[in-house]
Amino acid sequence: MKKRFVIVITIGLCLAFSAPIMAASRSAWTEDFDAAKARAALEKKDMLLNFSGSDWCGWCIKLEQEVFGRAEFKKAAEKKFVLVRLDFPQKSKPPERIRQQNQKLAKVYGIEGFPTVVVTDAEGRLYARTGYRPGGPEKYLAHLDRLRENRMRHDRLMARAQQSRGLEKARLLDEALEVMGKNQVGPDPDVVAQIKRLDSKNLAGLRSKYEVREGLMRIMEEIGRTKDFDKALRDLDRLVASANPPPDIRQDVYYIKAGIYYQGKKDRKAGLETLKKAWQISPDTEKGKKLAEIIRHLETGK
Repeated sequence: MKKRFVIVITIGLCLAFSAPIMAASRSAWTEDFDAAKARAALEKKDMLLNFSGSDWCGWCIKLEQEVFGRAEFKKAAEKKFVLVRLDFPQKSKPPERIRQQNQKLAKVYGIEGFPTVVVTDAEGRLYARTGYRPGGPEKYLAHLDRLRENRMRHDRLMARAQQSRGLEKARLLDEALEVMGKNQVGPDPDVVAQIKRLDSKNLAGLRSKYEVREGLMRIMEEIGRTKDFDKALRDLDRLVASANPPPDIRQDVYYIKAGIYYQGKKDRKAGLETLKKAWQISPDTEKGKKLAEIIRHLETGK
């Protein structure tokens, strides 16, 4: 009887001491994506995926030290997110299951560099990309709140679009894609196709907007393969002439041309002149003001 009593007490003590340990591990960063996904669904939270090179990537280490490793960040972030670390170390070897999981997820989310921070809903559907940002936990948390707000605004616009028709629906879908663009998420091809069908006569300028964007992607991909900068400049001029895109898209084209002059052809003068043409299209818009800052910096070095 005494032996049984001791066993019961021992089990009770183990459970008592293990509870806080379990709670601590539950609230820490996890490496198990499937477990994180299940927890996110259960607790109705989003997921924050940190693709990192923890022992070699300078910016990853900086992000960990300044933000993700700080107790105040974890305490606040875990109210809204399940935190998942997907690490690609070089000096240590993770378990094979984790290594394969991380490689698969890097392909799924199109990871091209480190650190990349991906924000998803509980199902793992991506709605934002970000990375290192200065300012510590408080500013990073505010940044994450803005990303979440953009996602909610996108969802509201998509819901309104489903109740609309014609050009009004096209405009709402376009606005929803622009909101996600602020979250560094590319446009859904199916939604783009729908917008182009709805504005097939280009009455709202949306068909040409997306045709030019698609053309820009093709041209940039070709530059990467051929390094033929002169052909790229000619193709960009033809693209604008044929599609007659709205002002903000024409600014994008000129900005890309300026980059080709600067980085490809090493022609600083032509690059600066092209930036000024971009600015002159719409000088008072947010994009125009950013262009003005770039021009001022290039001219003065400040």
